[in-house]
Amino acid sequence: MPAKDRYHELVKRAFVKAGWTIAREQVYMSDNHRHIWIDLGIRRENDETLILIEIKGFDPSASMLDALMSAIGQYVVYRAMLDFLELQQPLYLAIPTTTYDGIFQIPVAKQAIVDLGIRLVVFNPLTEEIVQWKG
Repeated sequence: MPAKDRYHELVKRAFVKAGWTIAREQVYMSDNHRHIWIDLGIRRENDETLILIEIKGFDPSASMLDALMSAIGQYVVYRAMLDFLELQQPLYLAIPTTTYDGIFQIPVAKQAIVDLGIRLVVFNPLTEEIVQWKG
């Protein structure tokens, strides 16, 4: 099982605060050759739809462009696994407000989000709140 992102517990609290239930953690999927674990599966009360959340903190000491490419690549592979397994759960990439306001505002990032249909959840790490859903 992979290591949890540094914001993992904070994002869980933010979803609970916003009225979501954490249905599963480290959601496991496999194509019998490779295995992935998506950070969270959340749902609303009385709703059977499981929404999958992959959390990315974006370490400020790393290259932001490298982190962006890694996060987008991981998202695309996870979505491909969902498609391969014929699963309909929506997948979101959860990122902090500073990342959304920073690297995700450069033209190539905006274009990648549109071209690839990337769904985002933006969270404020200081207030532990979900501030935006995109997609």
